[in-house]
Amino acid sequence: MKTIKAELHYVRLLILRLAIVFLLFTLCRLFFYLYNTSSFENIETGELLYIFVSALRFDTSSIFYTNILLIAMHLFPFGIRASVWYQKIQKYIFLFTNAIVLLFELGDIVYFPYAYRRMLGNDFGMGKDIQNLFPQFLSDFWYLLLIFSILIYLSFYLYNKTENKISGLSQKLIPQIILFIGGLAITITGMRGGLQLRPLMPINASDYVSNTQYMPLVSNTTLGLIHSMQQRRIFYKNYFDTESLHNIFNLDRKYESQEFSKKNVVLLICESMGKEYTGYFTEGESHTPFLDSLLQKGLNFENMYANGSRSTQGIVSITGGLPALMTDPYIFSAYQNNNLIGLGDLLGNEGYTNAFFHGGEVGTMGFSHFMPIVGVYKYYGRSHYLQDNNYPANQDYDGNWGIWDVPFYDYALKKIKTFETPFYTTLFSINAHHPFNTEPWFEELYPETDKKIRAIKYADYNLKLFFEKASEEPWYKNTLFVITADHSGPGNNPLYTNNDGRYKIPLLLYCPSDSNLTGKFYPVTEQIDIMPTVLHYLGYPHHFKAFGLSKFDTLNHQHYNYTYEKGIYQITGKEYVLQFDGLKSIALYHRINDIYLKNNIITKYPEIVRKLERQLKAMIQVHNKSLIDNDMK
Repeated sequence: MKTIKAELHYVRLLILRLAIVFLLFTLCRLFFYLYNTSSFENIETGELLYIFVSALRFDTSSIFYTNILLIAMHLFPFGIRASVWYQKIQKYIFLFTNAIVLLFELGDIVYFPYAYRRMLGNDFGMGKDIQNLFPQFLSDFWYLLLIFSILIYLSFYLYNKTENKISGLSQKLIPQIILFIGGLAITITGMRGGLQLRPLMPINASDYVSNTQYMPLVSNTTLGLIHSMQQRRIFYKNYFDTESLHNIFNLDRKYESQEFSKKNVVLLICESMGKEYTGYFTEGESHTPFLDSLLQKGLNFENMYANGSRSTQGIVSITGGLPALMTDPYIFSAYQNNNLIGLGDLLGNEGYTNAFFHGGEVGTMGFSHFMPIVGVYKYYGRSHYLQDNNYPANQDYDGNWGIWDVPFYDYALKKIKTFETPFYTTLFSINAHHPFNTEPWFEELYPETDKKIRAIKYADYNLKLFFEKASEEPWYKNTLFVITADHSGPGNNPLYTNNDGRYKIPLLLYCPSDSNLTGKFYPVTEQIDIMPTVLHYLGYPHHFKAFGLSKFDTLNHQHYNYTYEKGIYQITGKEYVLQFDGLKSIALYHRINDIYLKNNIITKYPEIVRKLERQLKAMIQVHNKSLIDNDMK
């Protein structure tokens, strides 16, 4: 027993000292809550306690990140750990490191009411303003210095209680090396926040709250700063003064309506379903006969574009109305905990039941953490499918992404049957994606077909089955179906591989009971337009903020698509595509006469360049300010 105790001596010291830091984090969270109670006034006591317990996971990640040197020094498998000078260095590192952490955690207590989110690295980009404001900050919030002093004294006092009183402790090298390796493995796991697919991020706080308003209580400032420093930030743009900017582009939306119809909304997002694959748009061989037939029954948007080229961008633009105008997808960006106004928020406030279905692993691509940000709290993924059907882990698994689309959509329909109406639900397919696998029985139907095309055919077949079964349900006729794609897939036709065609996707609005919702809409439409267009169609009666515009708004003359790839912004209008590097326009193409975008005509049409650049700059300025200031709600 004495031998085991001796070998674990420094591990015990480390645990005790890290426990002190956990106590400091918990106290900071308590102060954070007490100071900002008005932002969390509706939270119930039970949920508040659950949040404080759940927050330990986020604190673990932050503490292991910031105290990595201290941890390594305790686990270092050699005898110098017993020396007085080594222990003093440990103590100074402990106090210095965690004093800095405390400064940020306490400072965020009074910063939160201005930003309604935890601090980000971007908040320190004010240069000399911070120096000028710092004395005033200390004057206004002097009590933070008092709290800081008390916490530092507490940590100093508790640390002294743990100091190593054993000198010349005899420990064997091999067990210490094993403890060192095991300790580092645990540390890395702690920094990741567990063994899940992706490292823990602030957005994961959405898993632990009933309302995204409470997310700042779960996470901590340190974790937000660590992740935002690793991520690329955006900056304010000052192309226009406030009044001029408002006249060019603003976020205020309200549509006159006689009645809010409260139809159900079913949003079907088809993975990688570019226009190239449809016979309806290409007038060639069709791989989507059912979708082609449906496109003729509803309102078809002939010039529909994606806002990005990745699923993590498409899902945000479609359900949250945010264009993808920065390098990192919003879900993994420094702004992932910002407030967004999603279709789920607005319809949820009107009594809608909201749900999201995706056959992949829960947590994949951050979807399950993002959905509560946009007001959708019911999430169904692969694990729910297996659990609800009492299936083994490999049942209906496609071997790569998740549950095959056909059985998973059938599962979604069964779930939807249990929802109270009205409901808003999203179904996101997975199989029309590399490696383009389909169920074995479907492969046998098309053995000689290219894998990618076969996967598209499978996606279309899945839609066909879904509508056949949905049409038998009592809610079907009173439902608005919205069919689109997250982005286009890998193209073969040069028309769909250039910087215009590769963003082209379908968009259909179809309501079985509305014979007036038919025809073709030709002006340029993009994913961020879906939310305001759906709300306008339903007769949503309230003001809201949105980057997109309703295509039912006859006063709307701004029909553009905005994208950003590899440092280049792009705006697509009725005839022209303009590319802009953030400082100057670099290319202009006539997308109608020059369908492959080969001829840069920027020098020939300066007025068109100025008009499109002005519009694009306004969007960039509003986008960046909205994210940095977190003022969407």
